[in-house]
Amino acid sequence: MKNSLNLILCQVSFKPSEIDLTKIKIWLEKEDLKERFSGFLCNWNSIFHSYTNNEIAVIVYDSEPVGFMTWQAGDKDAKIQIAEIKPGFRKKGLGKILAENVFDYLRKLNVAVVYLHCQPPESESAWKKMGFLEFPAFADMEHYNNKEEGRHLYIPLLDCAENNQIEKSTETLSLWPVESYMANKVPAQWNWNLEYIPGTRILVKPIIFPAKYKWNLSWEIDGLIIKNRQIKSFGRSEIHFNCFLILSELPLAIETSV
Repeated sequence: MKNSLNLILCQVSFKPSEIDLTKIKIWLEKEDLKERFSGFLCNWNSIFHSYTNNEIAVIVYDSEPVGFMTWQAGDKDAKIQIAEIKPGFRKKGLGKILAENVFDYLRKLNVAVVYLHCQPPESESAWKKMGFLEFPAFADMEHYNNKEEGRHLYIPLLDCAENNQIEKSTETLSLWPVESYMANKVPAQWNWNLEYIPGTRILVKPIIFPAKYKWNLSWEIDGLIIKNRQIKSFGRSEIHFNCFLILSELPLAIETSV
């Protein structure tokens, strides 16, 4: 096969047919035999479950399925379960096209962040080239950063606020990778300026960041602490999704308490 492909012939389908699925299984079987059972055929039940649950995308080249991606979506986050490109079609840009189409699809479902487990571990560099980031290196997230078994990586799907870019700001949000009773003993690890869309309490850029539900979060206005507590009990609305802090708006300070 030539090194380059006519990418105009590529299409990504979120409603693949049973015929597409059968063709995928055939080349997975061939790959499994060639690679001594190290491919994704052993995950076929999971792949088929994603198919029945409408959580699969298939990339088609010249009418033939040559790759697929499955995921499991929550309210605001989604985990990529399996991503595979058919042998002979790899390193030609198809994986990136497939991923970008899946990300666009998930954005329309209000998913704010995607994460995955690098399996095999050697896939880490490919995901990082697409913009995926490592989880913070803290004890609570140690299993996310096991390079030997494959790191977990994540990528925000929205343009989110940068942390530790504190300038003069009326409102700030600070996060500690410890529980509340320990937060007064160490400085905050991450800080965000809070900027709102005029006339609203909706943030110009949402905060999307890996965090444990028991970590401490503090909201300040002009140096006055408005609220300081664990993420899990920070507000009336849910702001912790799986392993992420996702915050897009805050109420008026009068509605809150420390």
